[in-house]
Amino acid sequence: MPIKQFVLASLWEISIKTAMKKPEIFRPYEFLIHDIMAAGMEIMPITFEHTVQQNILHSHRRDPFDRIIVSQALVERARLISKDEILDRYFLEYDINRVW
Repeated sequence: MPIKQFVLASLWEISIKTAMKKPEIFRPYEFLIHDIMAAGMEIMPITFEHTVQQNILHSHRRDPFDRIIVSQALVERARLISKDEILDRYFLEYDINRVW
């Protein structure tokens, strides 16, 4: 069974947005880590290799969070869970797909 991972960059983005109350969440952000662990997920850190991939990535998106999570999916050869269809452009030449 593949390891389910939640990328650190997504936690960072969620932290920023919830601090600005966009979107409001039903419980404090601090509890999110417990929900992630309860779901049997691990946190994927950002590595230097991920930043190298981000540095050479095509510029389909300028959003730094999207760019790093795409880079992580490419480096780790992992499926990306996102509703953002524009991210599919990054995976056309790889055997990786986006689901949602």
